[in-house]
Amino acid sequence: MEEADAKAVGALIQQQVFDVIVFDHTLRMDERLRLIELAKVSVPAIRIVVLHRSAELPGKVDLAMDSREGPAAILNRVNELLFPRPGE
Repeated sequence: MEEADAKAVGALIQQQVFDVIVFDHTLRMDERLRLIELAKVSVPAIRIVVLHRSAELPGKVDLAMDSREGPAAILNRVNELLFPRPGE
C-alpha cells in the first residue's frame, strides 16, 4: 500500500464510525500498527481484525487469522467477534 493510501485510510478512520476494521497483509507492519492505534483512539470499542499468514496478534488486535482460511471462515470469525453467543 502506498503512503498516500495509508493516509486516506487514517483520515477515513477519523471521519467515520466503524464496528470492525479488517487489515490485511498489504499494509506494512508500521502502517498497520499506526492505523490500529488510530482506530482504537478514535473509537475505543472498535474491533480490529488482522489477516496475516502468521496469524499473530500485533498490538491491540481483537482477532488475527490466516487469510488462507478463506472468505467464509473470515466472515464467520468476524460474525462471532461482533455477535458473541451468550455465555462466551
